[in-house]
Amino acid sequence: MADIDFINQSFRQEDGICAMASYSTIIEYYSDEELKIEQVIDKYISVFQLIYFSVGKNKRKNKHKAVFTHFHDYCRPLNKRGFDFIADLHNNNLLDTNQFCQIIANKAQLHSISEVDIAKIRTELIENEALAMILYKVDDSNFHAVTIGYDTEEQSYFYKDPEKPKIGKKDLLSEKDIWEYIIFNDYDK
Repeated sequence: MADIDFINQSFRQEDGICAMASYSTIIEYYSDEELKIEQVIDKYISVFQLIYFSVGKNKRKNKHKAVFTHFHDYCRPLNKRGFDFIADLHNNNLLDTNQFCQIIANKAQLHSISEVDIAKIRTELIENEALAMILYKVDDSNFHAVTIGYDTEEQSYFYKDPEKPKIGKKDLLSEKDIWEYIIFNDYDK
């Protein structure tokens, strides 16, 4: 099972970096905390040579804002879906993170994913102890990314929302309109 006790429950994003924060949560989990969430975000800043105001009490917020701005400014002109960009970052090892886990499956599109995709995610979470990040539609112009898993002890789904410091217990695969996903697992699986 994906061990819910090893999902970071204290991280909370400072700006709209939910996709990078969800990816970083997964990397922290599979690296056995060798790479913390903020370290993955720092690697992103270093690779893309982002500049932000790093003095004062808003340093972390400014750092997250710089990542948010770059992430969206990079993807929009290329018509690249955010989860495709994250898959590229991972598969091309640009953040030096792919030694910790592999991408099992991913899909990024401009409409809801199919029931077949939902079933694939469920199978990987339950049978193969995977974690996934999903992007769901909040309203007509907003989307949000979270990390999801399955706790076999409690026989329930869980999610980690980067906007909140705790883990939620809900089946977001049933409750949300999901448009994108990436499933991750150990190389042993």
